[in-house]
Amino acid sequence: LADVPLDKAQEDELRLRLEKEYGIRLRQPLPRTVGEIAEVIRSCCEEKKRKARRIITIPNLLSLFRLLLIPVYAMLYVHAETAKDYLLSGAILALSCITDLFDGLIARRFDQISNLGKALDPIADKATQGVMLLCVADRHPVLWWLFGFFALKEGFQLVMGCWYLRKGQMLPGALMSGKVSTVVLFLCMILLVIFPRMHSWAVVLLLILCAIFMAVSFISYIKAYFGRNKKVEKL
Repeated sequence: LADVPLDKAQEDELRLRLEKEYGIRLRQPLPRTVGEIAEVIRSCCEEKKRKARRIITIPNLLSLFRLLLIPVYAMLYVHAETAKDYLLSGAILALSCITDLFDGLIARRFDQISNLGKALDPIADKATQGVMLLCVADRHPVLWWLFGFFALKEGFQLVMGCWYLRKGQMLPGALMSGKVSTVVLFLCMILLVIFPRMHSWAVVLLLILCAIFMAVSFISYIKAYFGRNKKVEKL
């Protein structure tokens, strides 16, 4: 079969399957025989694995930067006394949120997706959110309910992630509902940080808003792990 040629329809179908199932996008014309195509696929898979093992990439450095921002934000917020201090704390959170949004875009745009990045990005993300909620809840006790829900959701994702990782599987990345929930949480927390004397009813409204998006995200991840169309894939 190695020397069997492909016609145009078979070539188009194979090109589509390579891109959809393996993430291999071949821009040049495909080789004309099955054996030559198999060699191209093997080379592409090896290259993809090599790139996945990279450590020093821009997205990974951005994730590390976000981790380093956590103690800076916490110290500034806890010891804040003036409006300028709170504004600076909010600016650091905004910077963390922006880098969180851009590291994924950079990874996909410049082909810098790595296994380390898939682990480091959510760690930096959840650690930032957890510390952020803890700090703000200390000033607004009603937010402890939101922190508890956050801990439940993230605990579930951690357990399921470890479970599938032991089987050599993991989610390909954050779900869209999770990304939206993260942005909403950051925006609400930044408002609470910048305006520390916000009225209690406004705090409750922000809590409800965050809880709704967080619940939608939680349900999406449950479906991703247990639903009929599970989204976990092999490493």
